[in-house]
Amino acid sequence: MTRKVLACGMLVVLTVVLAFGATTAPTASMAAEKVRVLIGFKKIPGPAEQVLVRRFGGEIRYTYKIVPTIAATVPDAAIPGLRASSNVTHVHSDGRVWALDAELDNSWGVKRVGAGIVHGYNKGTGVKVVIMDTGLDYTHPDLDANYKGGYDFVNSDTDPMDDNGHGTHVAGIVAAEDNEVGVVGVAPEAHLYALKVLDATGVGYWSDVIAALEWSMDPNGDGDRSELEFYWSRRQETRGIPEVGVTIS
Repeated sequence: MTRKVLACGMLVVLTVVLAFGATTAPTASMAAEKVRVLIGFKKIPGPAEQVLVRRFGGEIRYTYKIVPTIAATVPDAAIPGLRASSNVTHVHSDGRVWALDAELDNSWGVKRVGAGIVHGYNKGTGVKVVIMDTGLDYTHPDLDANYKGGYDFVNSDTDPMDDNGHGTHVAGIVAAEDNEVGVVGVAPEAHLYALKVLDATGVGYWSDVIAALEWSMDPNGDGDRSELEFYWSRRQETRGIPEVGVTIS
């Protein structure tokens, strides 16, 4: 099935070049300070790759299936050794992502795209839309009927309640109900799924975004990759990348 992607805002793409010293093997005396990294492999990682990461003192957060990558926290001193491993292709900082400033008037945006013109025969009924953001206030009277579930990747639980407000605002633009309450969204009968990847301050990590994308492709974990729409509202924050010894170019 065709997967449509609706992009909101500006995605800043950074080329990250690692700048570490000579290769070292893992030792018991490695520095205790750990950093968040994305470790790329030549193939989709399995038990052998997980053992490798743990051998270097890593704590695994995610082992992805859609990209050959493991997200982990590892000792800073272990990174050169990991990069020197034969089946490792790269080790990048787990960069931060930030919420974009949203427009203040939902109705203005909906009018600008002319959504009302098609509401007479198409309100997005049953279309599945994933909101990757700060969560969603699923008790909101303009969203409660359209909310169908989600996950909180920040706190690792099944309650993606919005503690910032940005995600709820974005969800309203997409699918606020046509119920004579508040405003009307572009697709007022769409099904909303909230994936919380940004915390209460609107900040998150790429590792959680990738995990959310993987969830979106297989929300039930049964291999059935349902057709989903993505309304992706975020931007990358560069602060913190130099702290793990990388150079941005």
